[in-house]
Amino acid sequence: MRSMREHPYIEGLIPEQGTLLPECLDEIISPENPIRFIRLFVMQLDLVRMGFVRSKPKGTGRPGYDPAALLMLYIYGHLNRIRSSRMLERECARNLELWWLLNRLRPDHNTIADFRKDNRKALKGLLKEFVRLCVEMGLTKGSRICVDGTPIQAVNGLKQSTSIELSEKKLQYAREQLRLVEEYLKDLDEADKIDQGRLDRAFALDIDPKRLPDPEDIKARIKKHEAAIREMRETGETQLLFTDPDARVMPTKDGGKRACYNIQAAADADSHMIVGFDVTNDRNDMNKLCSTAKIAMEITGNSSVEVIADKGYSSSKDVEDCLLNGIAPQVGMVYDREERVVNLEYHPQEITEEKRASQNPEDIRDCLHAGVLPKCYENTDISVELQYESVTSCFIRHEDGTVTCPMGKVMNFQGEKKNGTVYGTKGACRTCPNRCTDGKTFKTVKFGPDTKYVPVRMYGSPRFPLPQIPDVRQPDHNHVFGNVQRAPARVMVFIKRNVQKLKERFRVSEHPFGTIKFYDGAHYFLCKGKEKVAAETALMFTSYDIRRAISIAGGVQNLMRRMTQAKTRAKTQGIPIRI
Repeated sequence: MRSMREHPYIEGLIPEQGTLLPECLDEIISPENPIRFIRLFVMQLDLVRMGFVRSKPKGTGRPGYDPAALLMLYIYGHLNRIRSSRMLERECARNLELWWLLNRLRPDHNTIADFRKDNRKALKGLLKEFVRLCVEMGLTKGSRICVDGTPIQAVNGLKQSTSIELSEKKLQYAREQLRLVEEYLKDLDEADKIDQGRLDRAFALDIDPKRLPDPEDIKARIKKHEAAIREMRETGETQLLFTDPDARVMPTKDGGKRACYNIQAAADADSHMIVGFDVTNDRNDMNKLCSTAKIAMEITGNSSVEVIADKGYSSSKDVEDCLLNGIAPQVGMVYDREERVVNLEYHPQEITEEKRASQNPEDIRDCLHAGVLPKCYENTDISVELQYESVTSCFIRHEDGTVTCPMGKVMNFQGEKKNGTVYGTKGACRTCPNRCTDGKTFKTVKFGPDTKYVPVRMYGSPRFPLPQIPDVRQPDHNHVFGNVQRAPARVMVFIKRNVQKLKERFRVSEHPFGTIKFYDGAHYFLCKGKEKVAAETALMFTSYDIRRAISIAGGVQNLMRRMTQAKTRAKTQGIPIRI
């Protein structure tokens, strides 16, 4: 039988007989290692302008650490699922990549944690600096963005949170518990006086006589919940969290509830990079579309963008705010099916071609209120129609008692009033392409006992079939047709539903959250408070964007080369360098 020693194994160096490391650490680090770009990126940042401060020196006179070294450490940690300060301290002592990146510095966990705490405002701007650099390198544009939100767990357990209803229930329980314990202790004192030994008393609140709760602890709980109820009523808040007061209890996708922050992120539809974010504590995404898009516009430097979002952002007011600020919204529809209708007031004025081409929000508002489509909304799903008072139609009450509007929509019963019944339908007016009122609220109509129809003058074009006034007799005093002064025209903005873009949004905006939560392990926060959470979120998204930038550029060396070229080009053209 052939011996295994005839085919020897690959043998390494023995630690006791020689060194395992060459004299130069740079020989170990691969040219495509991301830490090479991390060092180049951080070392060229203007940390003073960004607001970073040096770590406090030791009392023994030892100088503090360079903020650039600790910033590189945090970026490296988020790229490699190492987020806590104690784990980073451990890696500094044994990780060869960190030896190269930090010049073998070994800060302790207190110094690492204090850096994130002391520079929380500056860290929030880290993503802004990197995104602007990527715009200069041509890696992202941010002209089409997808907005979505996700809850990420905060440093607060459910037991350390309460609401007014919950505190009132716990307060009632604690008071009853205190009453029973005090009565039991009183009975014990009386039994001791007459030498009858220990009494056995039944408790309705699961109190074990052998392990009685301390009355002082119960009184402290009572004071805690009384103060919580008082604070919530004074501030108008519906929840109060004791560990992290800025967080809120939210429903999660697994059907449970957790204390979370709602993170709003804007992802570029082409590069899939995060180009803006916001930290909120609202339970849903309503009214977050315009504000998140504005943050992305400010970071990327775009005056107008196209934003895509799901139906959780379907707020009429928020969509209108987007239109008036140079943001072309494509939002999933809840009530509408084919197109969304936005009703604007008509402000007659002359719109020049220069104003129509302007991307100034004031000029965009002037164009829309004048019934003119701004140039920035061309080649989008938005169209504008100026509707004047045109044909006369009517609301009809049929033989079966149903009432229909001029567009054929059935109107619902709203209530009884003097000498008539009021009908109206909010859903039909929300999506109606032809307005019968110059107001922004839904139309209500009163029918008297003998009223068969109510005439109305319509805004819009006769392209929709409208019912004619029937040839029937009825009292003339049951309507105010022609007696109310109305605006001469209305502006109708139509946003056509684009199924392809809505499907694209799912692929773009969901991917970063899945990567950050499950690949990077950042499905919970380590910090407390909105500012610190924003700093931690900026580190999460910056590390994700660095990974995306390396992939788009085709490797670390290509990315470093493009960064150097962007810097040189900016110097040559006299453009202020942001890094």
